[in-house]
Amino acid sequence: MTVPEKLSAKEKRLLSHRKKKRSGPLERLKPPTLENIVLLPETDDDPGNQLHSRDRGLEMKLKIPKFPVAFYPDGSNITVQARFNGELVGVILSDTTPLPDEWFEQTLTVPEGLTATEGEHKVGYSVRYRGNDDESDPLLDIRVDTTPPNPATEVIVPTRIKTEGITAEYFTEEGVDHVLVGYLPTYPVAKIGDVVEFMFKEVGKPDDQATLIERLTLPDPLNTRKLTKSLIGIDEGEIELFVYVTDRKGNKSSASPKLKVDVALFPAPTGESETVELHDDDGIILFEDARQPVRAILDYLNFKQNDKWRLVVDHQAPPLEPDVSAVPFPHTLTYRYLYNDNDGPKEVDFEWQIRRGNKLYPTTGPHSRKLTIDLRKPGEQPDPDNPGMPGTPDPKLPLITVQGVDVLRPNYLSKLDADRGADAFVSIYKGHKKGDVIQLYYNGSAIDEADGGVIELDGTETDEKILEFRIPARYIKASRNNKETRTEYVVSHDLNSTVAWSDVQKVEVYVNEAPLPQPDFAITDDYGDGPELYCGSLKHNADLGTMAVEVKFPPKADLKDTQVIFQVIGYENTQDGDGNNVPGLKLPEAEDIVTKTPNAEEAAAGFSVFFTYHVFQKIKNGWCEIFCHAAQEGHETTSEARLFRVGMELAGGDFCRFT
Repeated sequence: MTVPEKLSAKEKRLLSHRKKKRSGPLERLKPPTLENIVLLPETDDDPGNQLHSRDRGLEMKLKIPKFPVAFYPDGSNITVQARFNGELVGVILSDTTPLPDEWFEQTLTVPEGLTATEGEHKVGYSVRYRGNDDESDPLLDIRVDTTPPNPATEVIVPTRIKTEGITAEYFTEEGVDHVLVGYLPTYPVAKIGDVVEFMFKEVGKPDDQATLIERLTLPDPLNTRKLTKSLIGIDEGEIELFVYVTDRKGNKSSASPKLKVDVALFPAPTGESETVELHDDDGIILFEDARQPVRAILDYLNFKQNDKWRLVVDHQAPPLEPDVSAVPFPHTLTYRYLYNDNDGPKEVDFEWQIRRGNKLYPTTGPHSRKLTIDLRKPGEQPDPDNPGMPGTPDPKLPLITVQGVDVLRPNYLSKLDADRGADAFVSIYKGHKKGDVIQLYYNGSAIDEADGGVIELDGTETDEKILEFRIPARYIKASRNNKETRTEYVVSHDLNSTVAWSDVQKVEVYVNEAPLPQPDFAITDDYGDGPELYCGSLKHNADLGTMAVEVKFPPKADLKDTQVIFQVIGYENTQDGDGNNVPGLKLPEAEDIVTKTPNAEEAAAGFSVFFTYHVFQKIKNGWCEIFCHAAQEGHETTSEARLFRVGMELAGGDFCRFT
């Protein structure tokens, strides 16, 4: 058993002193201070320590207060690091005790981006002394508010301004040089220090072109007397009044609801002008122009709501008086109005004025000029109230009939017809006249006059006349198997450039008795016209080194070591009599060929070929057909053609962009 030694009085006093030193009052690590950012103080309606929007998300530098163990001369390791919402962040400062005073001139960092998030954030730092961790207390609260004020109501103006607008009479009769504009200070959520900007702009201009009237700060009265005639800057028109509100943290609201106010400081319209589209470009309105229809466009200075455009063509009564909703203002001149029971050619008067209330401008009389109109067309005039869309077929032209060797099956062509050719005939149309030229089209191609595809009338034809054409064998052979081969005709005359297209006769063509399987595009969609190639159909092909469209060919084992020729032909897009999109004429140079000689494995399993984007760039917004042909057992065989819509035009008119 160990017997403790008795301490002397001196030893007891020394021991007591050491205990007293070690058991002194506890001291917590003081919170950090911010070196590069100043937080907003508290107001009566908003807590303090708010971070301004200009500082939001920036790197934050923290100054570290001195702490007791930093000066112990014990050579202990110390590391210090910032804490953000409980997580250690930023640079680590490390050293050994004792630390010199200049050591505390260093800063900790809260990295960029952490204070971009709305809410209340806790910022402090952590000290590790030897093996022990301690944290600053209390933590520094940093509040991030990203919610802007919400000015949800319109500005306030005098009742007379709201009902009559800003007029010259208002300033004179009220004896003021300004318009009083106010705003209710009870918008959600109004706070001390909010800055309210009173703004105005002309209707139609973007908000970023608005003019500042005055900037006021809550709790000042929210009304301004600085909207003067000189500031408005226009004599006639319409302006919008609104406010922006920015709180003390820099959060700016969207524009308040806009109050539209008419401005009428100078009443008379001036600088009147008009244009007649599809006339002024070439000096004449033709049949296809009138079907669009034609638009007359009015422009003038000092537009006022409820203005009317009084206009007359060819002295027709009563005058047209459409309301002018804005300028430039377009008004449609219908086919019937331009026709006026006379298809021309004619030169007619076009007269017009602006009506405001009971006054006409110019007060001296209407503007006047001549319009040249020629609505003549081959065949008969259409229903003036329903002339059809530009480029659509003429429903009054009879439908053509194609006759091959099988007399019992009109509009059917077989392999014999591909060797011998076929006939086409149609009853002559009403309204035929000397000099009319009728051109036959087969499968989108015009048949030459020498081949029997063109007829010119000499004026002796009766209404019972049958027009007869010839379709040479080579045209039929080139059309391949196709259940809907287009056959149509177009009538023209040298009196003007107007032509009339017939509706399409769909002819079933079966010229290859042992056709190949049909190839098919790999990626299509349907946007209302059937299978369609679109920009997504183009994929980068490493072998070709460019964008291409994939074509899949099904298995056919007996094609091994046989060259298969794949062909794409492009057609323009047009509309049938019902307004549906249909293929039109062949597009020049919109044709491409790809060949493939499959080995035994490829022929048995099927394979793909690729067409580069160039042929589809030439088509862009039209149609294409794809087919293939190959020589088998000494005979040329062809697949049936597949028809696809091509929609590779972007909204701005460009072809697909490659990324």
